[in-house]
Amino acid sequence: MAGCPPATSAREWAAIGRPYGERAGVADRIDVRLAPAPATLRTLDAGPVVGIAYREDRHPAMRRLNDLITADARADSVVLPVRDGVTIARRR
Repeated sequence: MAGCPPATSAREWAAIGRPYGERAGVADRIDVRLAPAPATLRTLDAGPVVGIAYREDRHPAMRRLNDLITADARADSVVLPVRDGVTIARRR
């Protein structure tokens, strides 16, 4: 990434990212844990880690569009998990 200093460890990457969370006003919601993944996962609560803002009933038109694209044999598509979802489609 242009303008991003090289980092050699997870600790350095966490230090690089910290100011961005603070600047965005979400630092209090970011919990960086530098440990092996299996051990870290065992310490997490069973509840949701991320609050789900997307509700299917609020987006019926987008759902219909995604269904049409998915059913169309002329297209390949994918929905990326960005915000409420970003659909990318291309002709086959």
